[in-house]
Amino acid sequence: MTMASEASATAIEAAAAPWFVLMTRPKVERQAARDIETLGLEAYWPRAVRFGGRSLRHRRVRQVECALFPGYVFVRGCNADDVVRIAREAPLVVGAICALDRPLRAAALAVDRLRKAEEAGHFDETRATAVQRRGPRGLKVGDTVEMTGGAFAWSRGKVQDLDVGRHYAKIEIRLFGGVHPIDVPIDLLSILL
Repeated sequence: MTMASEASATAIEAAAAPWFVLMTRPKVERQAARDIETLGLEAYWPRAVRFGGRSLRHRRVRQVECALFPGYVFVRGCNADDVVRIAREAPLVVGAICALDRPLRAAALAVDRLRKAEEAGHFDETRATAVQRRGPRGLKVGDTVEMTGGAFAWSRGKVQDLDVGRHYAKIEIRLFGGVHPIDVPIDLLSILL
């Protein structure tokens, strides 16, 4: 077998290998992924880009790269026994997602879709096009939503307007026999399908 065919065979085996999910300490997903990669395994932690606090020196809003799933890293290139070993030996890894003492496999298609969505910028809340099309939680005008908190908790309505700067949405709800517009923080809304 030539070196090129050996390399392609190794790449095919790695692509066919299952993904497992490891739990990490809080806010150290990047370093945990680096530590796992030094062991010769493929690690992936989905990232989101969000607005952070203001820079005190320049008074601008900072962009912050953070974990899409805080405390979790996907790993591939090993079997279930190696996942357990990594969970015990890696300093930043707390454990593995298991059932009956065996690590659960993550769907490879789901991980691939996450990667493609991240590359396409779907988790980048700072992009102007993303903010214009949808609010920070994927909300858009015309969506039917349910309020999860506040005075009108569990009320349903339609999104009429988004104020992304204030993180508010104008919702029309039925109340006292009529339809009334109210401003609701976007964090208190969940989209109904």
